[in-house]
Amino acid sequence: MNKMRRTLCLLLAVIMLFGMIPQAGAATVASETADLVTLRGETYEMRITLDGFRYGFYRTDGSEIVGAHQTSGLCFGPSGGTSYPVTTSTYQGLSGDVASFYVTNSNGGKANVKVHLFDRYVQFEIIPVSAGDGDLDSNLPAQTPVSGENSALLLPGSKQPQAATVRYLNSSKIPADGNYAVEAKVKIPKNGTRSAGIFAHYQAANAFHLFFIKPGAVGFKRLMEGIEAVNLTVKKNVNVKTDTWYTLRLECEGTHFKGYVDGELVLDVQDSKASAAQLKGAPGLRTDKMDAYFDDLKVTSLDGKTVYYENDFEYASDASVKNDLTYAMGTQELTVTAPKTKTWLAMTGSPEAIAVTGENDWSSYTVTAKTQLASGDELTNHGLLFGYQDQQNYYSFRFDAGETVKLVKCVNGTETVLGSAPFSYAFDKLYTLKAEMKDGMLTCSVDGEQKIVQQDSTFTSGKAGLRTNDTSSKTESFTVAGDGIALEETFENEALNSWSIVTGKVKVTDGSDETPQPAQTDYYVIDARLAGGIEYMYGLGDYGALGNTGGSVRETSNVVGVNRTARGSFTNWNSVARFISNFSIVPQLGFAQVLFETDDKRVAITDEQTLLGAYKTKKVDGLYYFFGTMEQIYADYKAVRNAAGYVDTKPHYEMFGLGWEAFGSLGWNAYQTSVMSTLKDYLNSGYHLTWGVIGSGFWTGDRKALEGTTTSFGMWDDTAATEGRKDGLPNPRFPDPAALKQFFKDNNMKLLLGLRNHFKLPAEYGGKWDASVDGNFVTEALQKGYLLKNDDESLYTVDAKYPTGGITRGKAGVLDAENPDAVKWFADLADLWGADGFKEDCMMLQTTHHDDNWNKLLQYMSEQKDDYMIVRNASYCLPGDVLRINDANYGTSNSSFNNSPDRMVINALAYAASGQSNVYPDIIGGTGANVNDPAQQNYIVRNAYMAALCPSQSVGVNVLKMNNQSMKDAAFRAINWHSTYAPYIYDAALKSYETGYPLSMTPLYIAYPDDTNTYDMINSQKRMFQWLLGESVLAAPLFGTDHQTATSRDVYLPEGKWIQYDTGEVFYGPQTLKDWESPIDQMPAFIGGKGVLIGEDFENNSYFAEVFPVAEKGSVYTYTFVDGTTKSTVTNANDGWSASTLEIWDTTTNQKVAFEQNVTNGSFKFCFEAGHNYELRGGEGNGTLQQVRLSAETDRLEPGRTLQTVLTAKLDDGTAADLTDAGVRYVSSDETVATVDAQGVITAHKAGTAEIFAEVTLKDNSGDPVVVQSNRITVTVPDSSITITSGVAITDDFSDGSLDGWVAHQGGYTVQDGALRYGGAAGRGTIVTTAETGSDYTIEADVTVQDTTEKATFGLVFRYNNADSNYLFVYTWGTGIRFLKRYTGGLAQNITDAALQLEPNVTYHFKAVVEGEHFVLYIDDNKVLDVTDDHVKADPIASGSCGLYASNQTATFDNVKIVPRAALPLTITGTSEQGAGVQVEILGKQFPAVLNLDGTWTCSIDYLPAGSHTVTAKLFDAAGTLLTETSGHVTIAAETGADKQALLAAVETAQAYTPEGYTADSWQALQNALAAAQMILTQQDAAQADVDGALAALNEAITGLAPVTPPAPSPVIPVVPAGEPAKPSFNPDAGSNVSKFPFVDVPSDSWYYSSVKAAWENDLIDGVTASEFKPNATLTVAQTIKLAAALHQLDRTGEVSLKNGGANWYDSYVNYAVTNGIIEQEYASYTKAQMNAPVTRGEFVHIFHGAEEAYKAINTVADNAIPDVKTTDKFAAEIYEFYRAGILTGSDAKGTFHSASTIKRSEAAAILLRMFEASARKSITLK
Repeated sequence: MNKMRRTLCLLLAVIMLFGMIPQAGAATVASETADLVTLRGETYEMRITLDGFRYGFYRTDGSEIVGAHQTSGLCFGPSGGTSYPVTTSTYQGLSGDVASFYVTNSNGGKANVKVHLFDRYVQFEIIPVSAGDGDLDSNLPAQTPVSGENSALLLPGSKQPQAATVRYLNSSKIPADGNYAVEAKVKIPKNGTRSAGIFAHYQAANAFHLFFIKPGAVGFKRLMEGIEAVNLTVKKNVNVKTDTWYTLRLECEGTHFKGYVDGELVLDVQDSKASAAQLKGAPGLRTDKMDAYFDDLKVTSLDGKTVYYENDFEYASDASVKNDLTYAMGTQELTVTAPKTKTWLAMTGSPEAIAVTGENDWSSYTVTAKTQLASGDELTNHGLLFGYQDQQNYYSFRFDAGETVKLVKCVNGTETVLGSAPFSYAFDKLYTLKAEMKDGMLTCSVDGEQKIVQQDSTFTSGKAGLRTNDTSSKTESFTVAGDGIALEETFENEALNSWSIVTGKVKVTDGSDETPQPAQTDYYVIDARLAGGIEYMYGLGDYGALGNTGGSVRETSNVVGVNRTARGSFTNWNSVARFISNFSIVPQLGFAQVLFETDDKRVAITDEQTLLGAYKTKKVDGLYYFFGTMEQIYADYKAVRNAAGYVDTKPHYEMFGLGWEAFGSLGWNAYQTSVMSTLKDYLNSGYHLTWGVIGSGFWTGDRKALEGTTTSFGMWDDTAATEGRKDGLPNPRFPDPAALKQFFKDNNMKLLLGLRNHFKLPAEYGGKWDASVDGNFVTEALQKGYLLKNDDESLYTVDAKYPTGGITRGKAGVLDAENPDAVKWFADLADLWGADGFKEDCMMLQTTHHDDNWNKLLQYMSEQKDDYMIVRNASYCLPGDVLRINDANYGTSNSSFNNSPDRMVINALAYAASGQSNVYPDIIGGTGANVNDPAQQNYIVRNAYMAALCPSQSVGVNVLKMNNQSMKDAAFRAINWHSTYAPYIYDAALKSYETGYPLSMTPLYIAYPDDTNTYDMINSQKRMFQWLLGESVLAAPLFGTDHQTATSRDVYLPEGKWIQYDTGEVFYGPQTLKDWESPIDQMPAFIGGKGVLIGEDFENNSYFAEVFPVAEKGSVYTYTFVDGTTKSTVTNANDGWSASTLEIWDTTTNQKVAFEQNVTNGSFKFCFEAGHNYELRGGEGNGTLQQVRLSAETDRLEPGRTLQTVLTAKLDDGTAADLTDAGVRYVSSDETVATVDAQGVITAHKAGTAEIFAEVTLKDNSGDPVVVQSNRITVTVPDSSITITSGVAITDDFSDGSLDGWVAHQGGYTVQDGALRYGGAAGRGTIVTTAETGSDYTIEADVTVQDTTEKATFGLVFRYNNADSNYLFVYTWGTGIRFLKRYTGGLAQNITDAALQLEPNVTYHFKAVVEGEHFVLYIDDNKVLDVTDDHVKADPIASGSCGLYASNQTATFDNVKIVPRAALPLTITGTSEQGAGVQVEILGKQFPAVLNLDGTWTCSIDYLPAGSHTVTAKLFDAAGTLLTETSGHVTIAAETGADKQALLAAVETAQAYTPEGYTADSWQALQNALAAAQMILTQQDAAQADVDGALAALNEAITGLAPVTPPAPSPVIPVVPAGEPAKPSFNPDAGSNVSKFPFVDVPSDSWYYSSVKAAWENDLIDGVTASEFKPNATLTVAQTIKLAAALHQLDRTGEVSLKNGGANWYDSYVNYAVTNGIIEQEYASYTKAQMNAPVTRGEFVHIFHGAEEAYKAINTVADNAIPDVKTTDKFAAEIYEFYRAGILTGSDAKGTFHSASTIKRSEAAAILLRMFEASARKSITLK
């Protein structure tokens, strides 16, 4: 297996000898001292401290790039053992450009180190010296280890029961002052009862400071010879368990001791009584009269930087440990051994592994397993078996595809899903699965959380076990418990005596047999490391998207924190990682690193170290560090890797167009007619496909029987099987391969087939090879030695994935790609298929540790065969066209690698940062998507935009079948954009291939390495997923795991000019566009940089260039045509961008080229010919008006409302036009609907639509007038309308053809012929209302079905939360009427009545009454089911929406009515158009509603009597005229009998009072009593005594209202002319004493603080309570009249004598206001409801205007200048007068007033103050 490594070493030597990589520069030794060697290249300096060979890199100016590791720069040791740090090194001199060193590690091992110095990078060779090389010291241990990796030290203290066993460290390096830290792992054996621990300060055999553990406790004490020990207190105890490792650390500093257990501080104590001698001495280990295990013993300085001693006992001998640890007392024996490691049950399903235990008559039991699975795809599942009869009959609870767990029943080999539940499981993570089978009820849970409950009695008894399919699994424990059943299995017995292995690979293991250790004389672990603490670093191939363990998702592109140094943690072995590269780059430092290694690699990028290493190698000679700009680093890296044998191959154009993968839509079941039919659909719909993949299914055989694979070369399933087929597919599947290939050729598509590099093996190797379907290729490969071998020359085998219909797949052999003859043989055979290329795939259940094994094969096929190649498995290089990320499917979380949308982007950008940017982000929409699920439709569209902005894209799931036209259009737009600009994208891909720089997908941190804003964009928090696509496009797709909710993103634009592709908006970076909206019909791309795109005109079969006005003069875009060779240039020699003077020249023919300009985005488009060069000239602007844009804030306007438009324009040079002297004429297409005045103000008149545009005339620089018409704005003036959206009954007869107000949770629902129709698709077709229904309601509908398919179901769904949490009343053909309770995936309750039989084509009226836990179904008004939730298997479902249900048949629903059973207080909400106020009427009573600016409204009602009531919502205009109304029904649940009418009347009376004129205490008492009364009203079970008590308390509070005693009037000195009443003086500083201001809800930093404060201190306004002003509360009409009357009286008499009084509290104020002409007489006849209604802002001004006689104007406000107040509007005269007087200022800079809105108390205070005192008025200028 190591031929590859030997070849690489030889290749490197040859290429360095013959100069195939950049030659070394003029390296020098800058300086050399006894401790430090400084080497200098052209752009860097390398400093090496000889102590520890600590090396770091610096710039030539002395500034640090990356510093040296604090301890040692190199570590090495035996592979599988400890990597020992280098302690000393010797500089041997500089020979040419190679500096040589000789180093020694802490274990005595030696190595030669050579540093090759190049201009911009260095190369390391690290060659350990073995004993056979003549060195006295060997790098390898003197004795063969007992157990190798995971060894530990056993002190068998039980052999000396009279005394503890003590050993202390014999080392002169331990500080004599006793200040150090000692730590070790300690484990008490399973039956241990005493203590074991570590100690410090050894003085004698029983004298030292001991830190120990014992069962249940941790302790610390000072032991002394012959004297009782001193126990010192620990601060926190630990419940120590036996047979468990604990890491103990003891820090000693003088008398201060700190102790840690597993990193947690548990000891922090002073031993002040210890003598100086007792604080010195060596550390050691102690166990008290029992055996104990110790591991990872380490003694360091307190800061950890200096290591005095370290031993992990790997490959250590008993003798060496005895030499290090001196015996003091107890047992003299010790053993270096491995404590019994944890074992588990390992299963490999290829396709299936089954292991069962128990008896056939086991019944009523619970089976539990702690288990995990390694990886997976759409066929993977793993979990429990129970009720097991045989391989064809069982129950299974398992992890399944699509982030689900499923309960499955298998009968005679046919599986049926009984229940499923969403569960985002992770690979390589242990979960506890549990399934109970009892009394026909199956209950399943994960980690203690119930997931599925289902009733089924097919199997009442049977064995229990585990099943693994298409993956490998690990199970740590397995238990079965029941009556007389007690099985507990921890898999300590490898024999598995009580188990039956039914099929597959099943064994007990501790993992050691999976990775056999190499012979110790051959291999080493070698690490090279720099200082840690790098803040941002990127790259690492697939591991740049993986977390630190297993297959978890890394949620950031920053790879800092990666720590993968264990065996198998950085390689393709048993991993979802397929592109393996440890190249990582630090843009902000201009630094990168890589270590070429085919086997297991080690990477750690942490605060402590920046490490690259090899786990199993003879030497390291491919370690490189790079310095320079990003372009320099990537160029050098490409040259180095290509020279080292990691060769990139030139890509083909077609692979950067649009592809199609059969698996995405057809899965494994591809066949010729389905392939061609799907492709024709796409081609006929305008999709420009350039390649297609048939990845599987074309091979010979039956999907459910014997079948070939992709190494059965040239063999198609083209002959009909005489015995027929079991898989139900066409016989044969591909009857005419020649026709298929011709179809691809005729449509200019490249045909790619799936390709693997392994072969089914014959039976003698454990394989299932069958010549009839596999051919005889494997026998030839075996005979010629073309397959990989192990080190011992035995055949290397893997478990591979073949779709063989349940037949165990057996072992496979892997092609040896380092054998040129084998590669040529394989490639020649692949030609037999006659395809254009291949999508290579691994499909192994565990891979090879040979990360490079695909490279040479794919390189040969790409270069020598010119095969088109999709690469999935490679290392460092891209030996094909595109590099595909791992499977990317729909998902909504980051818990699953394959279903994490965030991972897709992070993964792709990790590839790019790793030097391979020609990325293919997998099939748009993934595999198996539900194209009619709205959530998945949105995902597909967002995924399409993301993929369209990647180098390569493909479709799979049939987006043509989406039932949402806008989504179909959006997906097409995105995909076609990529197809159109594929020539531009291919050029970027070629440049990436040629230069190594990731130009085709450039992360912004690579493109802008000095811009700190780019470093932390790509993560799951910000999701600023952006990159550059070539030299002109910045991609900013709105994509990520939050795709269901996100509608905007922050978008960062780096330096330069950027133009939004669709809108033409221009931005200058650097800047962040906050919450940038990304509608589905807009390309999320910005054009900048070179500003040139090359595209294909499909209609005219030609190409075009598109130049955007962004690049400066002198910019040159060099372009390579789609043939991959022909070059062209586009040069910006223009001085401007004026279309009138710009010229575009074809400099190849010296002819001017015609062009057209896109007036929206400003681009210039012209025909492009390959090989021709083009130059833009001229462009100087002459001031010609070129573009006029009209915009407005909204496109909807109510009659009488006004809207200000905004007019902008551009001149011919792209600059903004000054329209000051322009002639502007505004035009409306229908002035009966809307007019527009000379200022661009639109006024709405009546319902309808009108187009508004402007015609602008502006003179150019020559004085000639130029006329340009703007775009058109369509203004819609809606009819007056009002709707009730919640709180009342919902009805829908679907006559409007719309599904508004409904959401389908399973596709297939459409409106046809005025009814709702379900199309008969399989699955749970559920559609529910979006309205708020509450928890109790009645739902009814007419239902008609046409067919009677067995098990087909239809009816009503209620309390719906999701597909696995709802109730149903349904009818199932062949079963009857049913009540179902679904709970987390199963049926918790299933009640059936078969008596009633329904008929097809008959309309039935279904009605469900839902109340609490009681549910009744009526059909045609006959009660047919009356049920109550039984609580047996699940808690009741308390709430949820309701709707309609059908499955497996067509069904028609109509006349749906949903009546909520409302709770009190009742809240009714709705929407409105064209109105100023809303009022709700019930039982003849009017309830005011709060109308919001957006037209929504809310009405709260404290009390209504029980029963069904009609609710009428009325919409009024500003004058109070009724515009329109709508009605609904509400049902109030029955009360217990208490009479609340008197209380209701009292509440209405109390609500009419206002706080003005009453003491704060009495007012607060009223509010308290009112709140209590309102609460009683809402309690439907209130007792009569409670009602009467609340009534009495409220009446008492009303009568207890105490008027405020007015203060004696102060003398007033008049400052007005004689004969006029004196106005009280205004104190502008009133309220400056903050301590006197009482209102806690008026913050001192609020805008209204000074107004409220001054108004209050001048007695103009009061609070609502003694301490609350309630600034956001609305004023009523009555309160406004009171304030106006009080202001009028105060202004004229100097005091307010008016008081509350009369039949209504406000009568005195109304009478005063009418008498004094403040308001009109009609107010005196207002009802109480009208007086208590919120006052509009317009009416407020009208009322207050009458309080004064005249208002001096201080502002100039032209008529109609207020945007929403036309001079013809009601109250307009008063409003304009207040604006001009500075009393009103508007809500924005334009002065918008919102006349129909309510007014807040804070606003009223400001207006009141400005009316009272002229000095408080505001000067304004409306914009």
